[in-house]
Amino acid sequence: GAYMILILFVLFTVYSFIEMEDKYVDKETMGLRNILVVATCIQMFSSVHYLAMRMNYYFILFVPIVISKISVRGNKDDKVIVKVINVVLCAFFLFYFFYSAETGADILNIFPYETFWSR
Repeated sequence: GAYMILILFVLFTVYSFIEMEDKYVDKETMGLRNILVVATCIQMFSSVHYLAMRMNYYFILFVPIVISKISVRGNKDDKVIVKVINVVLCAFFLFYFFYSAETGADILNIFPYETFWSR
C-alpha cells in the first residue's frame, strides 16, 4: 500500500513542478509545494518502516491544498492540460479509495489509532 501512495505523491510532485511558473506563484504556494516534496521524500521510507508513514500523516493534510492552488495559480497557457490532469487525478483518487474500501486493506495503518510515541 505504501508504494501506491508513493506513486501518487511522485505524480503530484511532477505535476507541481511542470505546472507551476514562478511568475504566477506566491510564497505560500511555493511553501506548500516544498511540503509536498518533503512528504514525497518521507513516503519513500514508508515501505521500510511504518513509522515513516505515520510521520507523513502530518504532511498529507496539505497535499489537497497544494494541488488545488497549483491548478488555480499554475500556467495559464495550459488550460486543457490542467483539465485533463485534474480529471486523471480525481479518477485515480476515486479508484484508489474504492479499491482500498473493497479489499478492506488498512494501508494507512490508522485503525485503531495509536500515537507513534506510545509504541
